Amino acid sequence: MQLSIITINYNHLEGLKTTMTSVFEQTYGSIEYIVIDGGSNDGSAAFIAEHTNKLVYSISEPDEGIYHAMNKGIDQATGDYLLFLNSGDWLVDQFVIEKVIGFKPIEDIVYGDPLVRKGDKWVRKFMPKAMSIGVALTHTLAHQAEFYHKDLFNVCYSSDSVSNWRSS
Repeated sequence: MQLSIITINYNHLEGLKTTMTSVFEQTYGSIEYIVIDGGSNDGSAAFIAEHTNKLVYSISEPDEGIYHAMNKGIDQATGDYLLFLNSGDWLVDQFVIEKVIGFKPIEDIVYGDPLVRKGDKWVRKFMPKAMSIGVALTHTLAHQAEFYHKDLFNVCYSSDSVSNWRSS
C-alpha cells in the first residue's frame, strides 16, 4: 500500500528539519514524500533542495496560504492514503507508518492519538473511539494523526467539481 505524506512549510526551517527527518527515518518502504514550501526565505528551500533525492515532489514558490499549499500537495499525491504532516509535526517513532499500514486499513479516514504539549510534558490526546456525525460536529481530530483515503479527494476535490461548484 502506497502512502503519500504531504508537508507544507513557510519560513519554519527548524520545524521542517524535524518533520522531514521523522519521515526519512520511517521503516515502511512505500512512502511518497511531497514537500510544498511557500517561498520561504529562511533557508527552508535550500534544505529541501539538499534532500530532493528522497522526495517524490517538492516546490518552493509563493502560494495563497495553508490550504492552497495542501491542495498543491494533493494534486501530486498518488498514494492510497494521504497524511498531512506539516512543518513542526513529527512521527513519534520510526515504526508509526509501518504499524498503521499493518492494520490493512480500508476505511475512508483512519486516525490515531497524537501527542500534545501540556506545560513541559508531552501527553497522549485520546481521540474518539468511533466516528459519527455527532462526534464530527463536536470534536476536532488532529490532522497529523489522520490518514485520508485518496478516493476522498478524487470525489470531493476534482478540478471539474471545484470548477462546477465555483460557477454555480
